[in-house]
Amino acid sequence: MVGRDAELSRLRAALEAAGREGAASALLVAGEAGVGKTRLIDEFTERAGHDGALVLAGACLDVGETAAPFAPVAEAFRSLPAVLGPTELSEVLGGSAQQLARIVPALGHRQGHLTKPDGALFEHVLGVLERLGGRGPVVLVAEDVHWAGRSTIELLAFLIGNLRGPVLILLTWRDDEPGGPGPALGSFLAELDRGHRTERVRLARLAGPQVAELVATITGAEPSRHLMETVWSRSDGNPFFAEEVLAASADGLALPAELRDLALARMRALPAAAWHVLRAAAVAGRRVEHRLLAEVTGFAEPKLLAAVRQAVEHHVLTVDGEAYVFRHALGQEAVYADMLPAERSVWHGKYAAALAGRAAQVQEASAAELGQLAHHWHAAGNWREALLASIDAGRAAQRATAYPEAYAHDERALALWDLAPAAATPVDLTGLLQHAAQMASLAGYAEQAVSLARRAITSAGPAVNPLAAGSLRARLATYLWEAGDTPGALAELRQAADAMPDDPPSTEAAAIEALQGRLLMLRGRNREAATRGSRALTLARAVRADDAEASALCTLAAAAAARGRVDEAIDQLHQAARLAAGQSDITGLLRIQQNLAATLWASGRCAASADVAVAAAQIAREAGLRTETGMLLANAGAALVRIGRWAEADRFLQMSGDAVSLTTLGSTYHLLQRSLLRLWQGDITQARADLARVLTNFPDLDPQLACPVYTQLAEVALWSDRPGEAREAAAAGLRAVEGNDDPAYVLPLCRAGLAAVATDAQRARIHRDNAGIDQSRLAADQLITTARAIAAPADTTLTPVTEAELLTAEAEYNRTIGRDEASRWDEAAVAWAALRYPFPRAYTRWRQAELELTAGTRASASAALAEAWQLAGSLPAQQLQHEIEALAARARITLPSSQRPAADKPEPGTGLGLTARELEVLKLLAAGRTNRQIGAQLFISPRTVGVHVSHILAKLGLASRGEAAAAAHALGLTSPAAPPGADTELS
Repeated sequence: MVGRDAELSRLRAALEAAGREGAASALLVAGEAGVGKTRLIDEFTERAGHDGALVLAGACLDVGETAAPFAPVAEAFRSLPAVLGPTELSEVLGGSAQQLARIVPALGHRQGHLTKPDGALFEHVLGVLERLGGRGPVVLVAEDVHWAGRSTIELLAFLIGNLRGPVLILLTWRDDEPGGPGPALGSFLAELDRGHRTERVRLARLAGPQVAELVATITGAEPSRHLMETVWSRSDGNPFFAEEVLAASADGLALPAELRDLALARMRALPAAAWHVLRAAAVAGRRVEHRLLAEVTGFAEPKLLAAVRQAVEHHVLTVDGEAYVFRHALGQEAVYADMLPAERSVWHGKYAAALAGRAAQVQEASAAELGQLAHHWHAAGNWREALLASIDAGRAAQRATAYPEAYAHDERALALWDLAPAAATPVDLTGLLQHAAQMASLAGYAEQAVSLARRAITSAGPAVNPLAAGSLRARLATYLWEAGDTPGALAELRQAADAMPDDPPSTEAAAIEALQGRLLMLRGRNREAATRGSRALTLARAVRADDAEASALCTLAAAAAARGRVDEAIDQLHQAARLAAGQSDITGLLRIQQNLAATLWASGRCAASADVAVAAAQIAREAGLRTETGMLLANAGAALVRIGRWAEADRFLQMSGDAVSLTTLGSTYHLLQRSLLRLWQGDITQARADLARVLTNFPDLDPQLACPVYTQLAEVALWSDRPGEAREAAAAGLRAVEGNDDPAYVLPLCRAGLAAVATDAQRARIHRDNAGIDQSRLAADQLITTARAIAAPADTTLTPVTEAELLTAEAEYNRTIGRDEASRWDEAAVAWAALRYPFPRAYTRWRQAELELTAGTRASASAALAEAWQLAGSLPAQQLQHEIEALAARARITLPSSQRPAADKPEPGTGLGLTARELEVLKLLAAGRTNRQIGAQLFISPRTVGVHVSHILAKLGLASRGEAAAAAHALGLTSPAAPPGADTELS
């Protein structure tokens, strides 16, 4: 190997670092075709193997439009029986053999049906690698990720994010593919870069001296100048082309005009039998098994071996166990492209027939095997067999939890449906459309699932029986909800319910009523939800439909919690959990646990809520339900953010981000809770970016998501000193939750809106803007009326959280109308303290201190500021802490710290002979503030400001305020940004 010493050192360093701090290492080797990625990996893995590391290598396969799911891991694990003894293999596999056998038959017996549903393939792979890592260093190689399907990409992302121990994951990527990486791969690569979990090594072309060294190494002699110039000029430093130019020159072949024809020219010069075998091998892809090649060529063993030997000796093929591999993908691509379409079709047909024979001999072929079969029948133009194979491949991919690939196979089957002659298929067209919609949903393709479900309804036609028609519409409603269209989902459910016969009760009718109740609850229409939930409960108990009964109880519990009947809600959720425990569909149980966590959270029991969510996330993770895992972890993080356990919250939110796909609703939960943590930490820019991403992905959110999204947007704007923008965000949020009856979805928005209006009102008073004061008063009256109305119904009891929200809203309202009642802020602070919510408690104490300073009660203001500052610092909430320190500095209050308060610290410009207070006045004067405005911000009278201005002019020898402002700018003295609502007028 020439010219790759630095890159090789980086790979060795990555292996040495693996497991050093617990986490595994990952490294991406990128470069153009032929630049030497595989050669570098081969050299490194050979040395790593000699040093005692276990090397497991595999590659992604280029099999047309449908990528083989999990191909590199399957190929890597296929070598385990050869490198481990039976006892060692059993220990490493643990209880995973049966599941892994679905993608690696050599690891165990594949049962047609598992007694216990288990889709946790990612967890099984993770467990095996970590157990291998417990024995010593492991290198897992996944080559050619530019051909990886989404399931493979998600598995690799999961492993990179979760693997622990001395394991190095090596990926190779051809970064010169036309059109660049696809959406899934592009997102994966971007996330790797953002997460700083993967080191990237890009291989450049060789320089002139390195090409000379390469030629000398191959020929064993110093190359002539003519040969060197020929190789260098034609290869341009690409190692593969350099070797091809050199080989062609040695064989006396004329060099073709196109570089990519170099390999083809050499292969065409091989004997006829060897050329024939290469053409057959190229149709299989880059790798082909010996027995399969023998079957499709029809060559006797001696003839085949002789032909293969010639290809190996000419460095076209290499031997890999019982298979042959093109030395470079460019060689395989050149041979395949050289064939006529009809020739390729014939060879594809031979491969398909051979693979079909193999599939018939096993109880259950793997998803990769059936995917290759479907690919070859399709490329051969046999539409009937391609249709049947695609249907089978879709079911096999589903069993392997490779949902994106299952959806792709179903899509191909649908495209073939009208092309294939009449054939006996395992499903009719409606059934195929239903399965495709389900796979699209599981893969996170919400819009495609909706489209396919609509086609299934059309395919079934008006003659279908009402129960089946209702079930089809219920499926469509579910997909519409996943796509963010809850109103559309409810409309479909109403149609389905109207078509259902009232008598006799049916499982289908119970399921439809239960789903209606659930979606109404998500829209915050809890009274309607309770009505539907009660009807669903009656129907479900009549037909003993435990899953529908559990769902109905879950909805009734949420409705009860919204009315403040928390104990009743918890009891109903426990009933639902007992019913769901006996069901095969684990998602129902997870929904119950998620609602239990939310109910505990709403009642102020955040620590218990986080415990429930984490336990449920572990169940979801073991079942392979990644979206549910991510949503539950996000909920756990959210609960911990509220009670100030930010380090734990951040850890759970990172895990949530690893689990969810950015195209699913689960990403909204993750981004929403992460943005709150960032907002409270003071990282306003990143919080705004997370919220913008939520609205870009899902512009029409249910109230349970719309409320926190728009509340946080308003708070982001407030902390950015944009009260107008904050008011707009709160108003947009209230429009989004209009018509709902849950105080938890309304009060936070009213509170945030009132905070923005209060800031505008205070500024209007400073500037004596009577029209602005009146407008703010009108807006505040409307918001507080809305807040009080949602809390007023006789059947509603506020939870501790909504009670604290209402108290804070009332305090903000008083700030708007200029009513000096510090007791309102004290009541809110006490409420947040009872909940053990440190951030809102610190905020309310800060506002209390601000009001008390205006009223002149410094002792109580000092106590409130000290409490706020200690709370903010313990989190730490940097921006809130800064605002508290700024208020203390303006009021000349010393905070309880070993350090001196901010106002006593040396200020820029102290050499001018001005006091610290005079420097503060000069900065505000330079910002264009009047004496009245300066006094309001510094909590001193305008008369005192005038005295300070006189002293400043005298000390600096200046004649006017204008000269003072110019001097301040020249000295680099700038006024600090005012905090939200800091323009408080002295009464």
